[in-house]
Amino acid sequence: MSNLPANTADYDTGLEQFDSSDAVIPRLSIVHKEQEFKDSLTNEQFPKIQTIILGLVKQRVLFHNVVDDGDKPMCKSADYETGFPNVSDDIKKDKRFPWDKSGFDPKDYKPDEDGLIRLPCSGCALKEWGSHPDGKKPYCAEQFTLPILYDPSEDENWVPALITFQKTALKPLKSYLTSFARSKSAAFQAITEIVLTAEKRGANEYSVPSFKKVGDTDEENWREYSMNYRSMRDFLVADPGSRDEEEPGVAPPSDNTAKPPADKVEEEKEEAANAPVEAEVVEEPPTDADGDPITDDDDDLPF
Repeated sequence: MSNLPANTADYDTGLEQFDSSDAVIPRLSIVHKEQEFKDSLTNEQFPKIQTIILGLVKQRVLFHNVVDDGDKPMCKSADYETGFPNVSDDIKKDKRFPWDKSGFDPKDYKPDEDGLIRLPCSGCALKEWGSHPDGKKPYCAEQFTLPILYDPSEDENWVPALITFQKTALKPLKSYLTSFARSKSAAFQAITEIVLTAEKRGANEYSVPSFKKVGDTDEENWREYSMNYRSMRDFLVADPGSRDEEEPGVAPPSDNTAKPPADKVEEEKEEAANAPVEAEVVEEPPTDADGDPITDDDDDLPF
């Protein structure tokens, strides 16, 4: 028997009816402590990836401030404009959408025929500065999801994937995409290398991406890239429940830092109860040169 690989043109693979519409799009996530990217389908990990960024889909996601394993978003907006609050009876009450903090009255927003509640993000208080329980940031997190092609073997065998960035990852991504927007060109005209740099804030170890153009793509493929982007964007912004499997929200990793002993907690509660009441002073959050809020909260997970 020959050891040469068989030529698939000589026989049926059995997958002739399997096309791109049937394929599952993998998600690339960041394994922060290992400073690597991970493919959700193959479980392969990479210290860096070469990509063709097909485009951008801005989204929002709201998780409870204490994230437990298996938690689902309290609300998610796939298109940055319409939020779908999670009011399911299958989850604990304190992990459901916080109507009282949102500024919405549930009586004004009834489920549609599909059982979905739609909320306008523009009118939601949870996206505003200070709405988070710690008072130092928005409760609802902005996310940039990129439909991409990436080259896992670095042999120019490009495969589609999705990758989502938020928090500290947004600033370098916005800076990188700004050059394309200013020149009115598409990000898919370039091959982009994404590398992770280890950072640490308090007890939290995390990785921040950097983006660098390392080559140009073939102009003959640009129309196909544009079509691929539209197809993947349509998938991303579809209403929850309209897909075979709903895309999960991207939860921040659990904070496993040690908690104070119970007697210390009670002591602090008592001190707080006996403290003099001062008039509340509302201040605008400090910002950096780019207008982004500055915080010094070491306990906040920055990704």
